[in-house]
Amino acid sequence: MPAGQSWQAVRIYEISGTIYTKVAEVAGNVTTASLQNFTPGKHVYVARSFDGTWESADSNQVSTPPIPAVPANLKFTVKITITQ
Repeated sequence: MPAGQSWQAVRIYEISGTIYTKVAEVAGNVTTASLQNFTPGKHVYVARSFDGTWESADSNQVSTPPIPAVPANLKFTVKITITQ
């Protein structure tokens, strides 16, 4: 937290188009937060500080990667060894 600032909480929002959905809130002195159990795919998140009355502008955006594409033109072989 920058010197001279006092935040009650840090709120994390997921952005979908123009809709912001609050997905987490941590104490204002916390410097990291983890999001878990979300469906793979593209998600965009921002954080905002909250002082009890006012909420800041958006932080930088953080995105989760999209689901990887199925490999194309992939050939593989399986080697089977039989021992007697």
